[in-house]
Amino acid sequence: MTHALGCAEARRVAVLLALAAAAACAPHLTVEPQTLVGSFRGETADGQEVALTFTEAEEAFRGAGSIGGEPVVVAGAVGWRGMGSLAAGDGRSELLELTLSADGETVTLERQGQRPVALHRGGTSAPPAPSGPFAGRYRAVRDRAPLAEVTLVQSGNLLAGAGIVTGDPVGVSGRVTGTDRAEGLVTFLDGSQVRFEAERAADGSLTVRGFGEPMAMRRRPSS
Repeated sequence: MTHALGCAEARRVAVLLALAAAAACAPHLTVEPQTLVGSFRGETADGQEVALTFTEAEEAFRGAGSIGGEPVVVAGAVGWRGMGSLAAGDGRSELLELTLSADGETVTLERQGQRPVALHRGGTSAPPAPSGPFAGRYRAVRDRAPLAEVTLVQSGNLLAGAGIVTGDPVGVSGRVTGTDRAEGLVTFLDGSQVRFEAERAADGSLTVRGFGEPMAMRRRPSS
């Protein structure tokens, strides 16, 4: 958690640079799925050269190459791993890491300073809490360049969401702190986090602060 929060200032600087460049380059706001494909090189701790070439198909990978000049092959199942944040109604928030098993039946939840917890598929779904005015799809644009797209779900006074900020996938967690105000954390794929505050206007748009310059996010149609 300390390292992730320490990255917040660097993340703010990166977002500010992206804001400044938005007018010049209007990127298409998509994130391609990560795949383990291509050739990679490196060295072991004792200086042996490692060279491997990977391919990936049908949720599995294989590779061939050498370690210290000795031919090797590797193969395995592609796993899923994500960084996120947990928010509670009392204002607590913490970084967590989720790992999905290869068969998709078990999620391992790792919280800072605690033993991992294995969650198995099944059980009764939690009853939905009443929704609220912050729920919806939002988009921020500057000089016709897309900066962010986020979908928020409000459950009581808690917020959860997912989207893309300056080309990077993010998770959003937080809580409503007033009639038209909310606060929380944006968590990036590398585990870095940015704390934000949001204010809701009469037209449903959000003004989000925490990334340096305030970001205006307009509500989009739900369809």
